[in-house]
Amino acid sequence: MVGHGKRHQNPRKAESERLDQTTFMLKESPFSHLARTNFKSTFLYKCVSLQHRIETSTSRMADSLETTLDSLATTTPSLVKYTTHATLPLKIYNYTSYLQYRKCWTPETLMARGLILEAGTSTIIARPMKTFFNHDAGIHTPPTEDATFTALEKVDGSLGLWFCYRGKWMMATRASFANTQITEGTAMARKLGLDKKCDESKTYCFEIVYPGNKVFVNYDGRRELVLLAVIDTASGYDEPNSALAGIADSLGVRVARSFEVKDGDGIEALMNLDLENEEGVVVRFNENGERVKVKFPKYMELVKAANTEPEVSVSQKVLEQLLKDPTSKAEQILGSLPDEYYDEIRATMADFSRKFDDARIDFDRAIVDNALVPFKEMPKLGKGSLCKWLKLARNGTGSEDLKDRIRVEYALEVVRGQLRSEGKLPKSKKR
Repeated sequence: MVGHGKRHQNPRKAESERLDQTTFMLKESPFSHLARTNFKSTFLYKCVSLQHRIETSTSRMADSLETTLDSLATTTPSLVKYTTHATLPLKIYNYTSYLQYRKCWTPETLMARGLILEAGTSTIIARPMKTFFNHDAGIHTPPTEDATFTALEKVDGSLGLWFCYRGKWMMATRASFANTQITEGTAMARKLGLDKKCDESKTYCFEIVYPGNKVFVNYDGRRELVLLAVIDTASGYDEPNSALAGIADSLGVRVARSFEVKDGDGIEALMNLDLENEEGVVVRFNENGERVKVKFPKYMELVKAANTEPEVSVSQKVLEQLLKDPTSKAEQILGSLPDEYYDEIRATMADFSRKFDDARIDFDRAIVDNALVPFKEMPKLGKGSLCKWLKLARNGTGSEDLKDRIRVEYALEVVRGQLRSEGKLPKSKKR
């Protein structure tokens, strides 16, 4: 077997030390804002309590990892989802879009990007790259002294995890043990003889590229496995980018293309490349090994065009959903939208909530102010609902429950009018 990189004599101890370091970085990095943010959500409390448990007992994390992730999969809405293997005692974990939207990250959820555990023992069978974020998201742990980095091509395909279990090599994607991408990736791996070339103690992270995969970059019919990372499954040691070319050569695959980074170059220099038919780059800091992704503007234009209707923005879609049902939650709205939309969705929902709450409070004042006002002189926004309640009140047929329902109708009328006047919704109901 081919060995790549250093080994740890005590994987459990190494894992504990790594998580101690991760917990420290959470406390001293942008993650620490989670403890101060005033979310009206029990899920943030769960995240903070999880971090507290890790701080006080990191040495037991390997034993409790399965239990912890399973508990996050049972929340409503779920923060993590898992899939069980059809015939083997394996579970694969992946974070949900709701967790990503709420930015409720802990050491456990950062691992849940295709993490595979043996059911019942919590043994890590395949360890993917830790979740990494857009460079401008402010979530990664920035370097403190050495800001130099390497940059690899961000290949537009499907993440494939190549790992060994009970002497058998197999492929998985971020959330599945069986799909078309896995079939394609496994066929390529077998043809290359990777089951004979790879180290059983490692997890190999590939990008699966083949014709027919639904991606935005045109690879001209190429069918290949592109090496992204090699990780020691037990300890979590992540081979440096400088070692990947040699490993890829020994396996007979190509490594993600390296971008030249000159002394003094910042991430902005990579953004300015904005290459045609390229997704972007993955930056990896030399000091701490943290990764961030930089997506080219031209690529993002393609993504947005594919996820929106002509002349209909994402924020308009969100507002239309909220006007249909003001109790809609983020997880109902996110769907399969890329995370690049989350800030826009978050701001749109906050603006709607503020307007809606103000209008509901204003309803009772409007009743008093307009009780004796002729219909023609009533304020335009909310007039229909206001008149409905005043008529019921005069007839003595209005109940508190009915009043609450009409209050919501009034608020929706007012908010819809405000949004149209602000240009956030079209003037006409038809578009």
